[in-house]
Amino acid sequence: MKRVLLVDDEFLVCSFMKGLIPWEQYGFTVAGQAENGKAALRKMEECQPDLVFLDVSMPDMDGIEVIRQLNKRYPNCRVVMLSSYSDFEYVREAMRYGASDYLLKHQLTPEELIKTLQELEFPAASQEKPLPPPVEKPDGILRDSQTVAFLRGTSKTIPSALLSLRRPVPVIVKIKASMLETLDWQGGKSHSESMLDSLISTCVQVCSQEQGTRIIDLSDFLLLFLFSARASESEDSQLERVTHTMNIVHDAVLKYHSTHIVWKTGSRCEDLHELPGFCAQEKEDMEENVYHKAGDSGGHLLIQQEQQLIVDVASKDRGDVRKVLASVFAPIVKEPKNTVELSLLVGDLFSLAVRLYRENQVPVPNLDQHAVRGNDPKEARQYFEKLFLDLIDNVEQSRQYSDPVQQVIGYVQKHYAEPIGLAEVAEYCSLNQSYLSTLFKKETGIGVIHFINRVRVYAAGKLMLTEGALPTHLFERVGFRNYNNFFNLFQTVTGMTPTQFRKYATAKWISEFELIPGKNTPKK
Repeated sequence: MKRVLLVDDEFLVCSFMKGLIPWEQYGFTVAGQAENGKAALRKMEECQPDLVFLDVSMPDMDGIEVIRQLNKRYPNCRVVMLSSYSDFEYVREAMRYGASDYLLKHQLTPEELIKTLQELEFPAASQEKPLPPPVEKPDGILRDSQTVAFLRGTSKTIPSALLSLRRPVPVIVKIKASMLETLDWQGGKSHSESMLDSLISTCVQVCSQEQGTRIIDLSDFLLLFLFSARASESEDSQLERVTHTMNIVHDAVLKYHSTHIVWKTGSRCEDLHELPGFCAQEKEDMEENVYHKAGDSGGHLLIQQEQQLIVDVASKDRGDVRKVLASVFAPIVKEPKNTVELSLLVGDLFSLAVRLYRENQVPVPNLDQHAVRGNDPKEARQYFEKLFLDLIDNVEQSRQYSDPVQQVIGYVQKHYAEPIGLAEVAEYCSLNQSYLSTLFKKETGIGVIHFINRVRVYAAGKLMLTEGALPTHLFERVGFRNYNNFFNLFQTVTGMTPTQFRKYATAKWISEFELIPGKNTPKK
């Protein structure tokens, strides 16, 4: 059994990874975790891990410095780097110091983690290491029959686990089951069960900061949170604290599990016998208002839809922006009275819009959230169409070049797949080659041929990210005449080989890549 050390300054990341897969089933056990680089080095002697999952960005000592130390002191230990973003410079540096792989932690799936574990190669061990003593898990989630029977109203006896609660505020939570696929592990838990356990573990970790809190699994993707009142705490203060905690829970579940939750907060319970009635009423309301069949995206923005909108804004594809938004709102248009779902979706789209406006260095407009939180999903869709299309217009107008240079940029972006060079571009612009070359470099800082190559590399990267195209199949489609030339130029421009790019790059690269370095040149 190989031993694993998890290192991340976000405690929820370690919790998420521990629950993501049944580690022992694949020959691994999580022997420990550390919250920063210095703590990781101390843990190495204690845990003696074979494998370390190491966060890139941490206080005191970052991941790159830690891997330098590990490489010197523990050469047989394998290291997989973790990051919240795709940063090619970190990838290159981490690989140079001996990292075996590099994963984006907030996009990590069970399949990707298992594949990484199966592909790692370990040196032959001289002797089997003893397993670490089992770590006791906190009593964070209640599933006992006594508690469940009381809350379902089949028993009048208050369970012992709830007796210590002081005037609790109940919150019933519905997990969007459509986000949890039902694929079977080999001989183990179903995919949905494993993901649900991991998600519940995240909820427990967040609420562990709140003393006197109980979480009960009501089954059918329903949880009940009970927040005990503090000494001399008013009901208003208690409700404000509960709302704050539930917002953190929501954000953590979305961030680490790409899953949405919907919740309803009740009034403070002066008598615990009020709880069964609350559960029965709110469970019925939840089933009626927020349950969706698998594959229905109502009430939240799917990861694929978000990535496609990022790609479409970067590509200035107005038509596709409209198509994606139409598909996003389609489930809610069918149920126009479901204001809970509309409110959730609007929140997701506002978050994405603000992020894209800031990334493109365009002033964020005055967002009128109240105007689109009503009962009309059609009006909301039109609002967001305008919001994203205005962003595209602003980006296109943000950089201005002389007419000849703009002609070059437009011509190359339209004809990059053809055998064009400086001569063809100059002929199209009706200008002398030398004059055009000098003018283009003066305004942009790069030569015409360099620009053509960057446009071709951008087109290749986009094909790999959006279509999953193989490098050996696409190089001719983007204007390269032989694979070696494509390979060398792609690596020079991106800092990665095409194979590495397919593995590590995300849709965010499309919006971040600069056709002209240092310039926010519109892409087509």
